Amino acid sequence: MSGAARTVRLVGTSLDAMLLAAAAALYNGWLYVHLTTGRTGFAVHQNVFTSGHDEFLFETVVGMIAGLAVLALVRLARLPSVVGFGLAAVASVYMGLPEATLFGTTWAPWEASRELFLAHPGAVTSVVVLVTLLRQGLWGIARGVRRPAG
Repeated sequence: MSGAARTVRLVGTSLDAMLLAAAAALYNGWLYVHLTTGRTGFAVHQNVFTSGHDEFLFETVVGMIAGLAVLALVRLARLPSVVGFGLAAVASVYMGLPEATLFGTTWAPWEASRELFLAHPGAVTSVVVLVTLLRQGLWGIARGVRRPAG
């Protein structure tokens, strides 16, 4: 692989990482507002046991890493890029969920996944479709820029 191809691959992977982190953060922030107020909005949560927003950042990074891992597996399986990135975005949203103890301490082991992820298919789908379309649009722009005029 040439130096230019490596650079393009690195930029593409960086773009994917940013979009996967955005998907995790967007759903995490929406879910926090939805479950605490019943409204639609976005807020960065703060755990009462810490002094900052480090849990939100940590959850977003975990979601991004999980999404990148799924994206690597999808590339090995040679699935179409749209499908693969969609699966990676779903993994990113799921692994970037807020800590269930923000909403109470009586969660059964399976209940957090059901109530924080499976109970909101419309929101999960919206976030996944949004970041997937953004990725396709940005890659389309990148392909247009690389082509010589004429």
